[in-house]
Amino acid sequence: MGSGGGGSLAGARGGGSLVAAGAVSASPNDRAGSAHERDRVQKKTFTKWVNKHLIKAQRHINDLYEDLRDGHNLISLLEVLSGDTLVSVTVTAPSPPPPRRDPPPLPASPPSPAWLSVLSIPLSSPSIPVPRHRDPPAISIPRPPAPPPRL
Repeated sequence: MGSGGGGSLAGARGGGSLVAAGAVSASPNDRAGSAHERDRVQKKTFTKWVNKHLIKAQRHINDLYEDLRDGHNLISLLEVLSGDTLVSVTVTAPSPPPPRRDPPPLPASPPSPAWLSVLSIPLSSPSIPVPRHRDPPAISIPRPPAPPPRL
């Protein structure tokens, strides 16, 4: 026998793939399409699996990526799978603000002389130095030389 079609038939009998003689492998577009199809089938299969478990928590998702994005359905799925409560959410009304309190009343008698002596320190007292403002030193920036006169 020649090397015509016998090799491809032997490959088919030997458990290999059935490829016609002279056939070329799939083009990159065909491979990209099959990868896209495989991803679509996996997403659909996983969505069905998630819904099978989420039904126990009275939840359902339509789009795997969008419906698990906020985390609520994902937490419910984890709770169903683990059998534990992971997050307990209690919704309560906001508490009212505390009652407004008036400032304490001023004392009826005038302050004591010790209190007055603390308040009556003059600013020009020699014991308290008053910082004086000084001008910063002048900085001279040399000017660039004048351009030569035009003729």
